[in-house]
Amino acid sequence: MTVIIGIDPGLKGAICVHRGPDSIEVFDMPTVSLIVNGKVRNTVDPYQFRDIIINAGPCNMVVLEKLSTRPGESPIAALSYGIGFGQMIGVLVALERPYTTVTPQEWTKVLRVGADKDLHRLVAMQNFPHAADLFKRKKDDGRADAALIAHWASRHE
Repeated sequence: MTVIIGIDPGLKGAICVHRGPDSIEVFDMPTVSLIVNGKVRNTVDPYQFRDIIINAGPCNMVVLEKLSTRPGESPIAALSYGIGFGQMIGVLVALERPYTTVTPQEWTKVLRVGADKDLHRLVAMQNFPHAADLFKRKKDDGRADAALIAHWASRHE
């Protein structure tokens, strides 16, 4: 059985364990709150992330969406994203899970979904009808992206 893990790595992202078109598990990105300079900041929880990857069992590939900073994005947000992304890669390397990255432009072009997050949710519902409830809310776009990244990878393995 081919097992692929798709990851939308943002704080509002998700992790999808794809064992085939009729078998997916989706986890919201685990986060933890830290106090930095007197302010509460959320960050990826590398320990919970590790546990999700371990519990998924052996996999053929992990695919993380690779993003870059956007004009006008705060340096603190960009640094936070980069630290979380680096922690995820560190966990994957430590667990000896093969991984690669894909740009949003690449996987969305192949799946013909563009940048419309509502369309991402709709296409995820269509591709995974047994799990459609996972993508029904507007805020479930991270889940949809993780599932679609895994779906993209399953077609290109």
